Amino acid sequence: MRVRSLVTLGTGAALGAGAMYLLDPDHGPARRREARRNALREARRGAVRAAQRAARQAEEAATAAATGFVEARSAGRTP
Repeated sequence: MRVRSLVTLGTGAALGAGAMYLLDPDHGPARRREARRNALREARRGAVRAAQRAARQAEEAATAAATGFVEARSAGRTP
């Protein structure tokens, strides 16, 4: 059997098992709810980290601009 066929078979089996796990009539709704909660929690964490990173970069840019202005002014290059 070719490697590509084995990969396709493995991917199909994994997708089928995942579908069975989430679409189970007895426990599926609770599993989907938990998966949704986890996804939202991770999305929030990612958004908070991105906002913190953006705030840090903005602060660094403002500090660099202010420092550059002060240095230029003390060198007599700014009116």
